[in-house]
Amino acid sequence: MSPARDVKIRRLEKPSLIKQLLSVIAILVVLFAVGIAIIIVLNYVLPTKTTTTHALVGGVYYELSIDKGYYKAGEPIKLKLIVKNITKKTVVLNFPTTQRYDFIVKRDINFIFFHFPIYVWESSYHIIPKPIPNSIVLHPGQTIAFEDVWNQKDAHGVQVPAGRYIISAYLVTSGARPILELPTNMQKH
Repeated sequence: MSPARDVKIRRLEKPSLIKQLLSVIAILVVLFAVGIAIIIVLNYVLPTKTTTTHALVGGVYYELSIDKGYYKAGEPIKLKLIVKNITKKTVVLNFPTTQRYDFIVKRDINFIFFHFPIYVWESSYHIIPKPIPNSIVLHPGQTIAFEDVWNQKDAHGVQVPAGRYIISAYLVTSGARPILELPTNMQKH
């Protein structure tokens, strides 16, 4: 027979409530950080598929469109603002000057959940409108379109860097402000 051995049974101690809480908090922090990283990567890597946006203001339908959602650096971006009277009454759009529309481009600087738009270009930068009040009469169902092209250069003629940009459009009627915004992405050559 073999000699008897002493067997010691050690009781496992339960981790304290504080240790358990700290472990759960650490796991949540890691999951949160991974989620934020995924959001950032997806926001800048995946191309924007949206090429149109629209709004309805006082019976007038506005639609801003670009020809695609993802561009190479320096590639011209065709901008189009469609305005349609969807009422059964005539709509009169009054303009205080000869300028009727404006397209605005802002660079979208993104810090996780905070966006900082930086103005880059406006279609009206080099246009001096004449102070001649005028109007456009839209009959029921009538549509007009305003078009322009942005060559991806800023107001000083310098090529903008790759990144995410927001394109806005509006009619320059009395008291107007941009009502349509459309994101687009540009990549390096």
